Formats: sequence, C-alpha cells, structure tokens
Amino acid sequence: MHRSSLIVIVALAFTCEHAARSADPQPKSAAASPVETLSVDLGGGVTMKFAKIPAGKFKMGVPEDAPDRDKQDLPVTEVTIAKPFWMGITEVTQAQFETVMGENPSKIVRDPQYPVETVTPKQVDEFCKKISAKLNKTARMPTEAEWEYAARAGSDGLGGAKLADVAWFQGNSDKKPHPVATKAANAWGLHDMIGNINEWVRGEKWIGYRGACWRTVEKKSKPTHREGHGELHSDPYGGFRVLVEAE
Repeated sequence: MHRSSLIVIVALAFTCEHAARSADPQPKSAAASPVETLSVDLGGGVTMKFAKIPAGKFKMGVPEDAPDRDKQDLPVTEVTIAKPFWMGITEVTQAQFETVMGENPSKIVRDPQYPVETVTPKQVDEFCKKISAKLNKTARMPTEAEWEYAARAGSDGLGGAKLADVAWFQGNSDKKPHPVATKAANAWGLHDMIGNINEWVRGEKWIGYRGACWRTVEKKSKPTHREGHGELHSDPYGGFRVLVEAE
C-alpha cells in the first residue's frame, strides 16, 4: 500500500541532528564503525531514526559477588539474540510523541527535543501500534534482554568513554533531563541508553525501567540498572524507546 506520509531511508551513517543544541562541545562518539539506520517520517517535519542492532550473544546481568550489586539486578545469564532488530537511536521525544498521539504528558520540562516522560506501558503500546501501522512492521517496547544487549553494545555500554561523556546522571544533570542526543552515542549508534530518562522494557513476568535517569547516582548509572513497576505506573522520570523487528 502506498503511504505518502512515510519515507523510509536506509543509510550507512547518521548525523545527530540535535547535537548543536548542547551547551558543551559534542563529545566524541563511542561508535566504532558506520551504523545502518532507518528513518521514518512521522509528518510535520518530525522523524524517528533507528539503528540496526546485529544478532549475537552476551552475558546479561550482574555477578553475585559484585560490590555494587543492587537487589533488583539480574544474575549473570548468557543470552542469545537470534535476530537483528532496529532500535530507536534516541528516547522518544516529546515532538515525536505529540505528533503521533496528539498529546504531551510530560511534566518536568515541556520541550519538543526533550524525551517524553510520565508515560504508562499502555501509552507506550499505543504509540508503538501507530508506528507499526506506518512502517508495516512490528514496532514494540523492547524486552529486557534486547534492551540490555543494545545498551551494552558489545561491552559495558561506555566503549572506553567516561560516564559523563555518554550520560546525564545525578552528578552532571543539574537536577533535570536534557534534550536527546546531547551526549555521545554508544558503539552501535544509540544515544542516552544510560541516563537522561528511565526506559520502559518487558521481561519475563516483569515490567519496569532500565538504564537509569538524570537523578540516578553514578554507581547505578549503567546498562544493568533496573526498577520494577506495574502496568499502570507512570512518573516524571520514565520514558521509552521503540524497537522495530527486522524482517
């Protein structure tokens, strides 16, 4: 079916459109190689971009004897990601959410380039259904395994960079979220996987936040950080990122 409002572009590299909005010089990206991307036109000059995440294996969770282990951390388990998938390069912005849903529930800072927050899992699912219809592909909330795999990007998510280079957390956020993509991307081209806004994910018999947010202390700002919540929960610290299944 022809969809005049939809433009899909696959490229071998991408440029962060909003990097210039940062007050500080843009930090060097941790990305080690060009990333295959997908761009979707949502209308009104608003787009969403996705990076292709390769299939592979990784060790998910935190060792039982780790000194900074949290009670909600998962035990170490080897996980296989059997198929590649597309992951949102940034957290869903207020501009993207409002364009698709016709509303903006955000409470802390209301600005088009900031991540949308105060969203429930139901709202996330409704947003993803609309993206699915535009793409004619399945868009959804990531699973815990998919999210942590993408956040780690083959290592610990930092790729040799300092936490302050890739994340907004309690130590550098000035007690507020920031526009998306104003910190360096990880090795797979994803921004803000650590810090800025918590992100909804689904696990086995569990739903909650991953990745920490702008008010999270440094030692907990890592890809393994998780907070369990219910299906009806929403707060000003939680947003989301969209996963699109590859064919």
